[in-house]
Amino acid sequence: MFSKRTIGLDWDGTVSDHVEVFSLLSDFFHRCVIITLNPTITREYAAQVLRQPVDKVHVEICDDESLEEYPQWKAAMCHKHTVDVMFDDDHYVVEACQAANIRAMRVGEHPVLNYASRLLAG
Repeated sequence: MFSKRTIGLDWDGTVSDHVEVFSLLSDFFHRCVIITLNPTITREYAAQVLRQPVDKVHVEICDDESLEEYPQWKAAMCHKHTVDVMFDDDHYVVEACQAANIRAMRVGEHPVLNYASRLLAG
């Protein structure tokens, strides 16, 4: 059913807070794309944390020019990689993805306090 599907994952507040869940969920997808604002995430590190083969994992990191419009940037990355479902802790990202007809779900147990908001606040 999911043999050729692609999952999109945010890192901070999503994978970082729910490693076991996303490691297991990633097993059911052909490709895993990390779509993040965190410049320290590498393909090798993400694959190791998610316990996935390196060739299954791809990483997209937002550049400074796209930071102000990061929700739309993340939606564009989902389109670029033909992501079937995106998980993010930021409701702005989920809304941008859904507006672009991408299945998306917000992850988190706490009100929206996320890496992007903290970064933009200075």
